[in-house]
Amino acid sequence: MSDLPRILRLPGFLNQKAEPYRQCEIITTGSDELLPIETMEAFLDEHGSELETVSPDSADSGEPNYPLARNVKAWTASHGYPGTIDTFRDGLVVNLPRCPLNHANHSSDSTVPGITVRENKLGFNCFGDQCANKHFRDLETAWGQSFAEFMGDTPPQVRGIAQAVDDPNRIATEWKQSLTVDYVPGIVIVDDELWFREGEKWTQPTPAKLSSMATARCQKEFNDDFLRRQSEAATVASIGDGKSVDSIRATPAAVKPAKKTSKSLSANVIDSLRSIVPELPRNGQQMIGHSTNSADDIRRLANVDLNVRKYIDGDRDAVTPHSPQLFTRSIIDCEWDPEATAPVWEAFLASLKLTDDEMRFLRQAIAYVAFPIESLEKYFMHVGPTRCGKKVVFEILMMLCGGTDAVVSIDFRDFASDFGLQETPGKRLVLVPEATMSDKNLAKAVQRIKAWTGGDAIPINRKNKAPLSEKLDAVIWMSSNERLALRDDSSALQARQLLIQFRESFFGREDIQLSKKLRNELPGILLWALEGLKDLKENDWRFAIPDSWKEAAEDLARDSMPVRSFIADCFDPAPGERTPINQVKNLYTDWSDQEISDAKLIRELKAAPFKVTRPWEKDEHGRRPTYLNDYLPSTGA
Repeated sequence: MSDLPRILRLPGFLNQKAEPYRQCEIITTGSDELLPIETMEAFLDEHGSELETVSPDSADSGEPNYPLARNVKAWTASHGYPGTIDTFRDGLVVNLPRCPLNHANHSSDSTVPGITVRENKLGFNCFGDQCANKHFRDLETAWGQSFAEFMGDTPPQVRGIAQAVDDPNRIATEWKQSLTVDYVPGIVIVDDELWFREGEKWTQPTPAKLSSMATARCQKEFNDDFLRRQSEAATVASIGDGKSVDSIRATPAAVKPAKKTSKSLSANVIDSLRSIVPELPRNGQQMIGHSTNSADDIRRLANVDLNVRKYIDGDRDAVTPHSPQLFTRSIIDCEWDPEATAPVWEAFLASLKLTDDEMRFLRQAIAYVAFPIESLEKYFMHVGPTRCGKKVVFEILMMLCGGTDAVVSIDFRDFASDFGLQETPGKRLVLVPEATMSDKNLAKAVQRIKAWTGGDAIPINRKNKAPLSEKLDAVIWMSSNERLALRDDSSALQARQLLIQFRESFFGREDIQLSKKLRNELPGILLWALEGLKDLKENDWRFAIPDSWKEAAEDLARDSMPVRSFIADCFDPAPGERTPINQVKNLYTDWSDQEISDAKLIRELKAAPFKVTRPWEKDEHGRRPTYLNDYLPSTGA
């Protein structure tokens, strides 16, 4: 058996002929009878001597002439003369089964013809009478192909398998291998799009850029193939005449020029690339090659990878060199410096004139947004007058999260629009600057925010892409000059809202260079935020809400739940008693100065939740009225 790998394609083995590797399995046996190994051994004992075999090479593969001899062996085999490599004097010889020049008159029974390989020189030896004065050039003439032409036409090898230079699978495989570092691929698929590792950062090229990259890669492969053929042809062009390889420099005319790429080939290469690179989850980070997502706690800085959870736990190995396995869309644009300070940032915070409790909560909030290693199901409402510093906080949050690659800014109405959330998957932070709202689609927007902060899947329509339904990991940070009451009578949304209130305005005395100064202090601000995360962890992951902001938060909650406020203002608890819904409706209209239908009032009362029933007994008009249970109107209501 001359091709040992073929007999190793047994069930359970991986067929490594081409990627992706497939496990061998029995598809059909051709017979219902399975033969035991003893049957095969008996057959070989009886007929083994009749089988034609090819002796393996006896020469040492480390011998200096062996690479050239191996190419000669491939050349002879391509013309029907499979040979073996053996030692010969001070070199090697490729022994042939018969004489290629005159095999009718003599065979290997009496003489062993072969091609000698010594000191990078080739010669032809045959001791038959008819081959006297025959040389290597005669062999090339007989076959109609010089060894140089064979080397120039031989396609490159991909894992030992010969493929044409313009084979898109070969080009895609070589492209993938060129970006592989420590067995970790530098190309992945996320959300049906190709991402490439460029240095320490991953980027998603536009379709035009990707096509240009594929075209350049194809042309590089063609140019490399030309240089290879040129070099190999030059090496062996006159080797049969006994000239030294090192003395040959001219390019043989037989070497064909480099191919030119085409748009169709570039497109085929991209398709082939998609079929061989790993696909990663759409959201979050990923350690490539790990079955589970073990990268949620890691943030990449310009010079290191920081494991945030390990850092706040005090582990010494929290800061490590960049790992090629980490797929991340964003990098914090600063270097790790454990001794960094941030005097300008501290001066800005002092100018806000916040109390110590308010400052503690602000730092916890910024830390949670920048490093959300625990899902606390919260979103933030940042309120304050014009020029109060909200924009500065925005910019710090963007820098700590990783810039525009990790942050998206949307309008409040995007929560309810068809394509408003299409950019949010995979982001760390969603900013809603100058949030304002109208009654149009408000209920839909509130419902989506509630589902988002509750960890539920959200339907997301995307232009020219398949729609999604998935959980979004980004934290929502809204900003407004006034408090926004998001109406939700279930109170679920109010329990997830955290209010931050600035009072000091810098209108007319702004520092226009402040953003630039703070960017230079980002290493120190990063340490400041990490201390806030430590504080949040030590407080059992509960935000230390200051008393000064609790009252404003309660007012906002009441405004967000009008039915609850209405019942508290106009009714007294009365267990076992009940009030007709039409009376409740009249009181609500007077209290809110707004009309409301019976059906809507009943829905909101139930969502609050209050007990609403409709007994089977009928009133004097023959109708079954609905009642609010356990409450009676207050005196004077």
